[in-house]
Amino acid sequence: MIYCHFFCHIHLIIQIWFTNIFLSFNFLNLGSKWLQYIERHDSVQTDPLVRIFPRLVKCNFHKFGFSGTLEVKEALCFLPLNIVNEKMFIILWFWFLILFVFSLLYLLHDFCFFVSPTTRLLRLQNSAPQVNPDFLLKVSQNVYYSFVLELIAVNMKPSHFNQLITYLIKYHFDKDLNHLNRSVFCLALSNGIFKSTSR
Repeated sequence: MIYCHFFCHIHLIIQIWFTNIFLSFNFLNLGSKWLQYIERHDSVQTDPLVRIFPRLVKCNFHKFGFSGTLEVKEALCFLPLNIVNEKMFIILWFWFLILFVFSLLYLLHDFCFFVSPTTRLLRLQNSAPQVNPDFLLKVSQNVYYSFVLELIAVNMKPSHFNQLITYLIKYHFDKDLNHLNRSVFCLALSNGIFKSTSR
């Protein structure tokens, strides 16, 4: 799970990097400059969005004159599509910022889950408050057990999950809550094989 979240975070960084290249390395600080421009709101500072997405540009029109020769006329062209583009990229900047912060926090959360048994215990207690706390303390020492049990607890009713834990404690753990090396199914299967071979 932590690998999937890590690769999602790397994918987000690559998306930001390619967008920054596409906008001639003006995307990383686009949102902060725009917020500074809004706070000042003076005529001295130029809108950073207009620098990247100009609305008025100089255009050259090639037109045949009365004598049949090609004439070049200069004019100012208004680009309404750049108004849409600047709004789209400023929204994209804030969206990338939100995704970056939340994916980083989620990655740190998963890292704490895999490193700290206390974090695993708290998450299991939160998912299954009615389960035997000694059993949760024992299971939280193992990363894989606690991860699987947490996924099951999220997708089951608390009463059903409590019955499942009771069954696990009864048949798959001893009195000291140590995991049995062989489950009841394996013992029954091996006994059946040995009985059949002995005959």
